Amino acid sequence: VGLGDGLGSGVIVTVWGQNLGSVQGGSTIKYCDSAAKCRAGHVYYWKNADGSLPSGPSNLYESHRMQEIAFSIPDSAQGEGVIQVETSVGSSTLPFTVRAGGIFHVKSTGTDSSSANGSFSSPWLTVAKGDSGLGAGDTLYIHDVATGSPTEKRAIYNNAGFLADKTNQFVYASYPNTRPTVTGGDGVWMYHTKGIVTSKLAVYSSNCDAVAENCFQVSANGIAPSDWGRVIGNMITNQAGGCADSQAGAISGGSGRVEGAKIYGNYVHDYSCPEAKKLHHTTYMTIRDTDDPNIEAWEFG
Repeated sequence: VGLGDGLGSGVIVTVWGQNLGSVQGGSTIKYCDSAAKCRAGHVYYWKNADGSLPSGPSNLYESHRMQEIAFSIPDSAQGEGVIQVETSVGSSTLPFTVRAGGIFHVKSTGTDSSSANGSFSSPWLTVAKGDSGLGAGDTLYIHDVATGSPTEKRAIYNNAGFLADKTNQFVYASYPNTRPTVTGGDGVWMYHTKGIVTSKLAVYSSNCDAVAENCFQVSANGIAPSDWGRVIGNMITNQAGGCADSQAGAISGGSGRVEGAKIYGNYVHDYSCPEAKKLHHTTYMTIRDTDDPNIEAWEFG
């Protein structure tokens, strides 16, 4: 519970898959909780995952013919349960655990003054205000807000040090039918944090002029993952009139930012400089500089 939008109850979960149908029709999605109580949640949309509102921004229909469902987890008992989808094709289930945590909102109509508490009806104005006082287990929904600028080094810079973990993540996610943008040399950067989720954000990352040759400015990163974090369903591309280069990538992480990370369904297009150096990548994950090579593997798809 705690979403506060008058439609759903708990966090909004997005499910991607094939053969789900381009419209809901007679199909159903529900959550069966740890007490074996099954309830339907509010469905925000059920459509082709083509990157267009109210879904997206990742276009997974063009490449994989996938559909996308966003629904709110209903008021449920905490603990392990399953999400169940029923269509004319058949039934599928996914494990999902309900846990404690707050739900907060950032909107262009909000304020960062003490009069706001981050609820749906009293939202904050900026992501920086939102994550400055939140912590492990919390979810921050970003609505119609543009974060960063073409000249900003790091648009979202999580250095809170609250060390969320594999069971208590902290979430940055777009709210349904909104398109929050993140613009900077680094779109989303992690430092001394774990368990950070970035989902369904439109990221514009560049550190060079598009016509520049031998650009040696500080590296550009679209999204940096974190240990036990998630990078799900985001779109990453160049800024208008700019490009990305140097020792980084659209999704790039090294020691201390990749253990147990899950990176799925991200849409990277028109990214990097025309003559980018060999050290700039689409995706780059490494543990070569860690003192402990015995880490849990990341997952990537």
